[in-house]
Amino acid sequence: MMKKMKMLVFLLLFVLPEISMAQREKYPLDWFLRDVEQDSMFGTGVHRIYKELLSGKKPVPLIVAVIDSGFDTTAQMLAPVLWRNSGEIPGNGKDDDRNGYADDIHGWNFMGTRDGKSLSRGVPEELRTYSWLLKTYRGNMKKMSPEERDLFVTLHKTYGIREVEYERKSIEAQEELKEIKQIKKQAWFKQAYKEHLAKKAAEPVLTEEERFELFRAGKLPRTEPDTVEKILSKEKQLLHNIKNAEELFTIAFDIRKEIGDDPYNINDQKYGNPYFPLASSSKHGTHVASTIGGVTEPESGVYGIAQGVRIMLLQVVPPGGDEEDKDIALAIRYAVDNGAKVINMSFGKYTALGKTQKWIEEAMDYAAAHDVLIVRAAGNNGRNTDQVNVYPLRPSKPETQACYICVGAHGSNLRAEDANNKFVSFSNYGKKTVDLFAPGHSIYSQVPYGKYSQESGTSMASPVCAGVAALIRMYYPRLTAAQVKEVLMKTVTPSDQVCKFGKQSIKFSDMSISGGMLNGYKAMKLAEEIK
Repeated sequence: MMKKMKMLVFLLLFVLPEISMAQREKYPLDWFLRDVEQDSMFGTGVHRIYKELLSGKKPVPLIVAVIDSGFDTTAQMLAPVLWRNSGEIPGNGKDDDRNGYADDIHGWNFMGTRDGKSLSRGVPEELRTYSWLLKTYRGNMKKMSPEERDLFVTLHKTYGIREVEYERKSIEAQEELKEIKQIKKQAWFKQAYKEHLAKKAAEPVLTEEERFELFRAGKLPRTEPDTVEKILSKEKQLLHNIKNAEELFTIAFDIRKEIGDDPYNINDQKYGNPYFPLASSSKHGTHVASTIGGVTEPESGVYGIAQGVRIMLLQVVPPGGDEEDKDIALAIRYAVDNGAKVINMSFGKYTALGKTQKWIEEAMDYAAAHDVLIVRAAGNNGRNTDQVNVYPLRPSKPETQACYICVGAHGSNLRAEDANNKFVSFSNYGKKTVDLFAPGHSIYSQVPYGKYSQESGTSMASPVCAGVAALIRMYYPRLTAAQVKEVLMKTVTPSDQVCKFGKQSIKFSDMSISGGMLNGYKAMKLAEEIK
């Protein structure tokens, strides 16, 4: 996950086409809710749906499960629409409805630790898998399955070499730390440290956010660190290097100790908690959930697509790391068993074990058998997923594929005059593996601490699609999950534009199974006809 986050940050900062102020005026914050025909913007037509198609109609109650990285349950757009488990009595520590989860009022945190908190960090799937294989088989490849052996050899080229490099850095860091310890014993440093503390005590106490705002406004000039700060900063970095070397494999293998389960045993299900403590990872899930069904944000007028829906929260992605297959599988089953009819999954990774992936496929089969539609993000690395696996994999059974939508992301700049900024270039694509594209650039929605943000990625495109799917299921409840997907696929807006990925040029019509972009307005009209 960390590797993917760094890649996404790089793409967002340096690769994606910048939107000028003039373009921002052309494309308002609610562009993704606007209409192709009426507004000349390749949005979903949701404004038009509410204005023209739903007058006088009443929706049926619908639950959408959001499987993600964390949530701000107090967020203004999200809090009013949270699903509430009526079978539970809050805070009594009992499993009142006997569904296997005590006090699960709004859902379940599979990252929940035994002390009522949440896992504070994660690791990339590649490191976690390599560590597990190394410790489980003690490096004896003869005991591994052919799949495990191939994966171990591939990962060893990265992490086996990295272990040696980390050990070298650790030794060097320890030598430098000895020098710093000697400096800190000297009289001149002790005096300088007293002066440093006095200087800090005289400065106003500011949060990092306040400091950044003042600096951006030019009221907090950049100052060079003094000698003491430089020495202390160097010491901190050296300690970090040593800690990284010590934790490289131990944390990957032992990270679930805080949770208290075996991630490679699907029958070990007594773990997690019903709480969603705020953390840096809460931003992603809050934005995703609010995009699907959040109430109106008063200043911009932007609202969640499926107004009146209830949002079930399921946390599976740890901060700075990849999701575990077991958590995903159990989260899908929880959603199905507790009444969700649409599930959104805005996550993915590029390494996985076949035996744990099987748990997810079985869970998706279970969802399809219970008429639940799964919507998931295609990924943000500009890769052809017909050629590169992104996990979880596309279901193998046709009947499950019929209830599954993989979503790529497109941007707002798709008009003729925006010839140089046609599509968001980070989206994965695939003629056989991605179903359709949806708005995924500068999507405005809620983030924690009462704030709002424009976010980009297939993580944003997926909830846009899930929101439209939920809207159809709310107003046309007799349509099955498979019929809803069919409606969405048949009504996409096509494009003859050519997209560039580096030196490669690809026709948009060849980038997905449908060859087009989500058109909510047309989908809603077709749903009415089928009804």
